[in-house]
Amino acid sequence: MNHEKLPICIKEVYKNIFFILCGSKTLGCFGLLLFCLMSGIKQASGAEPVVIDNESGEYYLKGEYLDLYLDSNGTKLAKDFKNNQFASEFKAVKGELSNRDYPKGVYWVRFTVEQRSVEQQWLIELPDPHIDQAELYRYDSGTVKFIGRLGHGLPFSSRNYHHKNLVFALPLRAKTEYLLRLKSPLICSFMISVKSVEKFTSYALWEYYMLGLYYGILLIMMLYNLFLYFNLREKNYLFYVFYVISCALYTFREDGIGFQYLWPQSPVLNQWLNHYFELFLLLSFAFYSISFLELRKKARTIFLILLADIIVFALLLVLEYFQKEVHTPKQYFYVFPFILLYAASFYLYRQGNHYIRYYLIAYSFLLISVFIFQARMLGFIEHTFFTVYIFNFGFIIEIVLMSFALGEKIYISTKEKEQAQQTAYEALKEKEQAQATLVVQLKEKEELKDRINRELEKKVQERTIELIDKNSELQEKNQKLALMSAKLEEMNSSLDKNNWELNKEVKQKTIASIAGDEITMEDFLKIFPHETACLLYLCELKWKDGYRCQKCNNTKYNKGDTPLSRKCSKCNHRESPTAGTLFHGIKTDLNKAFYITYLAVVNPKKNTLEELSGNLKISMNTCWKIRKKVSDKKKEMEAKHLPMNKWENYLL
Repeated sequence: MNHEKLPICIKEVYKNIFFILCGSKTLGCFGLLLFCLMSGIKQASGAEPVVIDNESGEYYLKGEYLDLYLDSNGTKLAKDFKNNQFASEFKAVKGELSNRDYPKGVYWVRFTVEQRSVEQQWLIELPDPHIDQAELYRYDSGTVKFIGRLGHGLPFSSRNYHHKNLVFALPLRAKTEYLLRLKSPLICSFMISVKSVEKFTSYALWEYYMLGLYYGILLIMMLYNLFLYFNLREKNYLFYVFYVISCALYTFREDGIGFQYLWPQSPVLNQWLNHYFELFLLLSFAFYSISFLELRKKARTIFLILLADIIVFALLLVLEYFQKEVHTPKQYFYVFPFILLYAASFYLYRQGNHYIRYYLIAYSFLLISVFIFQARMLGFIEHTFFTVYIFNFGFIIEIVLMSFALGEKIYISTKEKEQAQQTAYEALKEKEQAQATLVVQLKEKEELKDRINRELEKKVQERTIELIDKNSELQEKNQKLALMSAKLEEMNSSLDKNNWELNKEVKQKTIASIAGDEITMEDFLKIFPHETACLLYLCELKWKDGYRCQKCNNTKYNKGDTPLSRKCSKCNHRESPTAGTLFHGIKTDLNKAFYITYLAVVNPKKNTLEELSGNLKISMNTCWKIRKKVSDKKKEMEAKHLPMNKWENYLL
């Protein structure tokens, strides 16, 4: 909508209302028109501006402040939005802004910021660090001015503010309309906040302090349990350490700390982690849970189902890498193992395995954090420090409680081992006796296996020799068939050439006649019914004065490798009839290309590209390319003052 014409439109509306009121006998018509007028003015005004001052240092841009245009194809550029060309297509944002519905689209967000005081610097912050690319523009006198570009897919050094979130500095202007381009293949929250530098700095310091405390606790738990593993040689502790590492990497990826401090110049690693980290987290948690719960021994069916689910998830992950639409089933297979392990732990606890209680409590805290996270993403609860970092809190509680669970399990298993040692000692003598019998049986099995292997090797060698003989016979037959095919092709080419020579005089008269009057496509294709006829005609035009090599000017030649091609007898330079012509490298039928060239010279405006494409049954792009070549040839001939009235002059 053109806002400069809005006052004139309003005046015209008021004038029409006045005349209607004068000629109407009811007041209802006036009310209806007034409602339409107010609705039109409200629609034209768009979203409300965000008014910021020095008293409140933070503003969250919600639905009433934002207008959204979804570019599902991603073809729009910033310059396309100048002079508000797409103003009517922007829609009001409902609820929290995210790309959950269309993760492959490009989101253009329009909003207005009105600064009561231009003395204080304000910042625009995008709290979700996973946005692949964010570009900020401002409207200035009908044009769109670029401010900055940030994103998860760009090197971290490109950011003016070295912060894990995406931060833009707002220009010191009283009132400005902004355009924000957001694109991310991952499902992200597009929440936007405006903060003063003081508010941003104080919150960032507190945020980094809490994150440092979180990663410090993870590091201590990892080193402590690694020390226990080296002392006790209990594999549960090793799986626990791997799970702590995966939790740390997960939060490194989620909060952007890893990109800021560990791989700032490798944004491709962000994409790699986003694609494969789910598998790493699932494997580390599954291996730890399988070992801790002893699923192979106590719940083998659940173990097999879990293993099959992980294999299917890995296969879907590979398919998704090759651009297959498997995101929804992949997520189902990703969530199912966590639910299955929780149910299995509850089942085993009910069977009397009391050491699992800490595992159940820890897992429950993690599930609570997942529910809170999903409620925040769906907009049911507000964005606070607690809800944003709920996974960090959940991981800390889970990891600490699982450490207690490991300690209790080791204590219980130690007692069970002491009781089992006595029984094992009594069974040891029986095993020694059984081992002697087993050794004898193994020797007999080895002798039987060796005999069977020797027989199999002999049969394989005989079969291999037989296959080699068959392959040799097949190769000889294929060579003979290829030779016969080449001779047949040569005979067909010779036959076409003889037919051309027989009808040469008649066709030359017909070809000469089409230079003057236009003929139909059927008559043209009778003159040039196949590719050989076209090649023969090109040979006559190209070498009418005799053959001359393009490299050494030799006038003697031999037959080339392809039909009607010639090979220099001196330097072996090969030249086909189409070399150096308009039809060199063309992939469509040569007689159809001849006809398009003929029409482009004799009557270029007769047929459109759609008509040519339909009549000749070739693509419009091919028709356009041939016409373009003829047009370029015409310009070249015109520049050299060559005659342009004969279409055959364009062939060479």
